[in-house]
Amino acid sequence: MANKKPASKKPALKRAVAAVVTAVALAAGAGSAAPAGAESTVPEVLLGYQRAWVAETAAVAIWEKSRRIGASWCDACDSVLEAAAADGQDALYIGYSEDMTREYIDDCAMWAKAFHHAAEAMQEVVFVDTDNEGKDPKEIKAFRIDFPNGKKILALSSRPRSIRGKQGKVTIDEAAFHDDLPGLLKAALALLMWGGKIRILSSHNGADNYFNQIITDCRAGKFDRRAGVQQSRRGRMARHTAEALRRIRG
Repeated sequence: MANKKPASKKPALKRAVAAVVTAVALAAGAGSAAPAGAESTVPEVLLGYQRAWVAETAAVAIWEKSRRIGASWCDACDSVLEAAAADGQDALYIGYSEDMTREYIDDCAMWAKAFHHAAEAMQEVVFVDTDNEGKDPKEIKAFRIDFPNGKKILALSSRPRSIRGKQGKVTIDEAAFHDDLPGLLKAALALLMWGGKIRILSSHNGADNYFNQIITDCRAGKFDRRAGVQQSRRGRMARHTAEALRRIRG
């Protein structure tokens, strides 16, 4: 019997990309200016492209990065600034391995100490993950830092099936290496109706990968007029910036 060729994943991939393109295209194209004094909160120790990431005020930002350029490190800085502020918000980090998640939360603890923010010691906790109907609970190892204002940084060691009920900042690290990135992004983007922001950063994982498709569409101008590519000495940042996402269409 002749071997059958495996079914192509490209049609499904294109549909998934189109769904997110449609969702983000609903955001206001003009965006908003950074609030006065925003730059002053960014620590001088960061390099230029790291400062740009932390200072970015868009609801959604994507970083096409190289490896080991301090991307997660500076995003941890941003998470601490977000969570520790008087009018702060929770920060949810989603990695794909325990090692990278532990490194991120350790970076958050370092930044909290550097900023002299009172924070409880990092705790290892269990995040109970359920499906979209709130059923079939499963446990994910997580790490947590709590701040006096009642806000927290919660770092998950693997992708949750649902992030319903969450608000604040969501960071998806090394997005190209996550299973079901389209589903994860759709869930994250839905949170923006309550405010907050989404940060997606990754190195590449093949030309047919969903992350690469989003980057390609950013460069093609399918998202927002402010989408663009910023060159840096140690990596490339492709930043899609979209403001005030209100709803999602599949």
